[in-house]
Order: sequence, then structure tokens, then C-alpha cells
Amino acid sequence: MISIFLSGGLGNNMFEYAAAKSLAKKKNLRLCFFSQKNRAFYLKKWSKFCLSFLFGRKQKFQKQISNKDLTEYFILEENKLNLFIYRFCWNFKSRKYKKKFKYDNKIRINDENKAFDFDDFVRKFYNCEDWTQLIGGFFSEKFFLDREFILNCFKPNSKYQKKINLIENSFNVSNEKRCCIHIRRGDALFMDKGYDYKGYGWGLPKNYYKYIIEKLNLDLLYIFISDDPAWAESNFNYLPNSIFLKNNEEIVDMFILSKCKYNILSRSTFSWWGAWLNQCPDKKIYAPKYFIGINKRHCFPVGLDQGSEVQKWNYIDIDQIQK
Repeated sequence: MISIFLSGGLGNNMFEYAAAKSLAKKKNLRLCFFSQKNRAFYLKKWSKFCLSFLFGRKQKFQKQISNKDLTEYFILEENKLNLFIYRFCWNFKSRKYKKKFKYDNKIRINDENKAFDFDDFVRKFYNCEDWTQLIGGFFSEKFFLDREFILNCFKPNSKYQKKINLIENSFNVSNEKRCCIHIRRGDALFMDKGYDYKGYGWGLPKNYYKYIIEKLNLDLLYIFISDDPAWAESNFNYLPNSIFLKNNEEIVDMFILSKCKYNILSRSTFSWWGAWLNQCPDKKIYAPKYFIGINKRHCFPVGLDQGSEVQKWNYIDIDQIQK
């Protein structure tokens, strides 16, 4: 059995699941994943509510986590009953038989000051044995078994698929005439960890999006998805054909992104997945070069720009367009 604890937003959860599922499939083992919304999560949430209610303590922003568990969004082999049994077996197993394999996404160079051998790390990943617990995000296509296998894993359940179809049909133009733009602001504007870009945190300057829109110079329908739709609308309402989506479930927005031939991504794993799931013929994906690691001029998380699919994307060097 392979296990992993899911953490972060929907994009992070999907990376964690896809890597763990690929490893389990290759080894012919079962996958057990644990939700971040466990008892400790709700106790912490309740304590924050009490502090806010009694003492007026409020956070500047809330850490982004997925709104729902993957079992509620996708048609997975691991349904709730199976997961209950797998989790019981995992917890019952003695610690001395369990192993851990950690993906430290802070790794950039090794002790000899040479480039980190990411391919060697991937090989070690696929050498993991039974009863291994995976730790970390595994933010790379190279941890996936193959594209078709992962695409089949992430099929929305009927409830969300109906909503996706309804919104897509309302556009009244073919996917070849659509450009979907994801703008992440919110908590990203306050992120740092050494990767703040010129005061935007993990966000992106408006010029990045405008540069790509002008580069396209096509008669397209521009569809904006953002955690700050008011900002997006106030800055891009000059486009004659534009739609600003609001109040959709996160999985709906992600798959709308995948239904457009042209994608403009933010520094976000949510963006990454919307583009990676895109199966439009001759799609054009535009992403920030180095993703979160723009200021250090290396890709972060490590491996996010590696893989057969992501190598086809167009990476924009923001420092060059800012000059």
C-alpha cells in the first residue's frame, strides 16, 4: 500500500494524488490518501473562529486549501468506503514496516553546488516499496505514470460535469475562439518565502497578461477566472469580448480553463492543472517562466516545467517584458 496526506488547494491535491496513484499503479499496490480536513484541521479552524469572535483577531488572509475532498469532485477508484478500509489498514500496520519518501520542493542544488539531478530523484521515487508514505507535493508531470491514465483519473462527477457543460454552452463560440485567463491574487499577494516578485508576492503584474493578450491579437472571446473578479474586471473590461466568471465551484472553473484553446496561466498549480487537462487540438498555453521562482531565475517548485506535455507550452520571461 502507498499512502499520502493531501494538503493545500485543489491543484496541490491533484499533484499529490496523481503522483501517489501512478506509483501505486506501477507497483500494483493500493493507494490510501488522507484528507487535510481531519479532526486537527477542524479544531484549528474552531480555535481561530473563537479568537476572532472573542478578541477580534483576524488573519489578513486564509491559507488556500481545497474546498472539497477529491472524492467529492472526481470519480475515483478510491471511494469513501474503500478509503475507510484502507485508512484503517494503514493505521493498524506497525510503524516498523512503514517507510517514508519525501519530496523536498526546497531542493535546488546539492552539497557539491551542482545542479540537482531531478531525473535521478524521479527514479528513486519509482523504486519505492510497499507500505511507503509519500511526503510533499511532487509538483511535476514526471511523477505521473502516463497522460491518458491521469486524464482518466480526473473526470468530474456528473453534478459538476453538468455545470461545466452548461457554462461552456453559454459561450456560443467554439473552443478554438476562446482564451481563458487565470488571475490569482488573494493570499498569493502576501506570499514570500524568498520568492516575492517586486512586491507582487506570488502574484503577477498586469503587464504580463496584457503582453500576451496583445501578442495574440486575435478576435477571441476572453474568459477571466480569478479569486478577485472585481480587480480582473476593472483592469480588463476594455476587451470588447470578455466574460468574468464568478461564484463557481473551483473544479468548474478549472475545467472551463481546459475547454479553451488559448490559456494564460498565473503562478498557480490550479492554473497548471487547468492547462494540463486541456485536450483542445493545437492548444496554445502561455505560462510565466520559472513559475514561482521568477526572482531567482530557476523554476520553483522544482520540476514544474518538466515533462512531455509542459515542454510544449510557451513560457514568458516577465523580466524581459517589464523592461
